[in-house]
Amino acid sequence: MSHDGKLTNDEDLEQILNSFPQENVALTFGYGSGVFAQTSGAVSEDDLPMIDLIFASSNSKKWHEENLKRNANHYSLLSRTLGSDFINVVQQWGAGVYFNPMVTVDAVRKRSVKYGVIDELLLRKDLKEWDSIYISGRLQKPCLFLNTKQSDEILELQEEHNLKYALSTALLLLDTDNHQIESERVDMHHLFETIASLSYLGDPRMAAGAEDPLKVRNLVHSPGQYDRFYKLYQSQLFKLQKEGILSINEGNKSIQVNLLERSTRLFIHRQLPEKLSYNIKALVHDISNASGQVPAKKMKLSGNIIKGQLSKIIATPAKFQSAKGLVTAGIVKSARYAYAKLKKGALKSIA
Repeated sequence: MSHDGKLTNDEDLEQILNSFPQENVALTFGYGSGVFAQTSGAVSEDDLPMIDLIFASSNSKKWHEENLKRNANHYSLLSRTLGSDFINVVQQWGAGVYFNPMVTVDAVRKRSVKYGVIDELLLRKDLKEWDSIYISGRLQKPCLFLNTKQSDEILELQEEHNLKYALSTALLLLDTDNHQIESERVDMHHLFETIASLSYLGDPRMAAGAEDPLKVRNLVHSPGQYDRFYKLYQSQLFKLQKEGILSINEGNKSIQVNLLERSTRLFIHRQLPEKLSYNIKALVHDISNASGQVPAKKMKLSGNIIKGQLSKIIATPAKFQSAKGLVTAGIVKSARYAYAKLKKGALKSIA
């Protein structure tokens, strides 16, 4: 592991990418504990976590056709037998991602890889509208972009919509997460933890104990992660500072923001995607017509409604994604993968 927590070197990643079709790919990125460490301790070569990759494809069916020629053993027997038409149909279920987990890439024999394929248009929709927050949720946390030759529009949507939504939502949730709403100083570690937690609201894996209970904290506090989060959200933070919504104190890694201030609250509410803002229109209307500061009760109420809406958006596609693993990975590999996840979560506490 490098000093900044990076667990996969560029040469390995390049070799991995060369094992997959490059045509019809708009964007590829790596994420998760196999790319950036989610622990402060040393990680031995034998214990390196699985590398997670996402391919955003302009033509998923053709991509799978080519990948079946190269890497047929990555697919379940059912998927290999029925071919790319079947695979493309299954991909559309749930959040629209087809995963092949726990595969071995010849270029890097010591590392296990899980990769997912999503239609480019569906990824754009998720970034712009928070349709499922399934892949956009992964992009709210530090990722490693590997193939960006045809991804200008996707990266613009990431910056202009997804990151703006995530930061604004997190600011509105600070008072529901044991934050002292009377205080104007917010530690940026706490802010980034709130951002990191968004995509896990309603996720069945968390409820089932298939994720490390300290995962959110580790995402922010592991080596190099704070700097990556700050770099990711720096532009959005500066925009809010320019609007007079907050001020950044890089020295003590904090921001100053008065979440009780009516104009501040209204401005942040207006940055939310329609799916979140729709159900709190009445509250926003009350806030806009009120004088003085926003009552703490209304702040907490709006935050809890936003949490509920996030859970609804995330839960259904996430459940379908988990269930379709039996088809995409097969029963045996699905069981192995589920056990590996449980070892990080529920089984870890009793080990």
